[in-house]
Amino acid sequence: MTKQELIKAYQKSLKVIREDQERFKELGEDFLVNQYNIYIKLLRMFIKDLGKLD
Repeated sequence: MTKQELIKAYQKSLKVIREDQERFKELGEDFLVNQYNIYIKLLRMFIKDLGKLD
């Protein structure tokens, strides 16, 4: 997998998370906190995976 492919894959995942946040924001604060935790985990995974490509 190239860096560009990795970036595109993670961008797609982040887009889905943002769309979920918009669609389900009426579920309240707990849902949004959970979504942000997923977002942070995804960013950590991205950084780790990007490091493996070097």
